[in-house]
Amino acid sequence: VECVECECWRFVPEGLEKSEVESWTCSDHGKACNKLDAVEQFMVDWTTVIDDTDGTHCYRFVLEGKDISVHELYWSVRSFGGLGKVRKWKDVASDLLNRKYQQPISAAPGKNYGLIRNQWERWHLTRYHDCFAGRPLPPEYAKSS
Repeated sequence: VECVECECWRFVPEGLEKSEVESWTCSDHGKACNKLDAVEQFMVDWTTVIDDTDGTHCYRFVLEGKDISVHELYWSVRSFGGLGKVRKWKDVASDLLNRKYQQPISAAPGKNYGLIRNQWERWHLTRYHDCFAGRPLPPEYAKSS
């Protein structure tokens, strides 16, 4: 949605009524104009990298019935040291569910956690990483030593 005051773009929860979108302002929603939080900055940069000018790219997927977003996947993989350091995608799945839902992954076999890699590729996160690798990881994704 675009702020009618400062014209900056914000990523907000889905399901807003048309009237809410047409009159949306940063200040009415506790945000400062032209100051993006980490998630919003990621989404703006990512949609630029993948050229999502028409807004048709899906940026969520379901993992064990839970909603996961592109930025959560990216930051989780980065918290392991990057794509080259991920040994098992099951570890990434565990990290994602523990961080967001405080839920362990299912112990049942055949969950195909390796398919999470498909989301990484589908969302062009390697290309995003190549452009923005220098950005610091949000503190909540830093691994404790």
